[in-house]
Amino acid sequence: MGGWVAMPNGVVVSVARVEPAPAAASAAPGSFPALVTITVTNRSQTPYDVSGVHVSEMSRVSGERAERITHGSLPQQDFTGTVAPGQSVFAQQLFDVPDALRPGFRIIVAMTSLPSALPDATFTGTLPQSAGTTPTRSPSGSTP
Repeated sequence: MGGWVAMPNGVVVSVARVEPAPAAASAAPGSFPALVTITVTNRSQTPYDVSGVHVSEMSRVSGERAERITHGSLPQQDFTGTVAPGQSVFAQQLFDVPDALRPGFRIIVAMTSLPSALPDATFTGTLPQSAGTTPTRSPSGSTP
């Protein structure tokens, strides 16, 4: 659904969805909760430790940032363990997104699993103008 980035070791990371989440008590005035779904696919020949993969930033290029919501009743999970060759895993992270990010956002996915950290994957896209709809443009990805 969204963009993807192929890493030098054969691992592929993608932002599968960015969608408004059901109302969350922690959403500040002028913002809304958004659920970000990230997928990691292992196209290499060896297992890959996904425990260090996470969204390190969701922001506008100009600097306004979304804050991660780490509590609440909405389902979300971080990556844990390893993904076998040929397999995929996903994680969902919830963010309190300022309305200013709707016209254009950037998501940076840190690939910090050891023993060798990979470059960050950067995704850009737009968010819907009203809650309950899907993004107007799917995220596209690149590495720095």
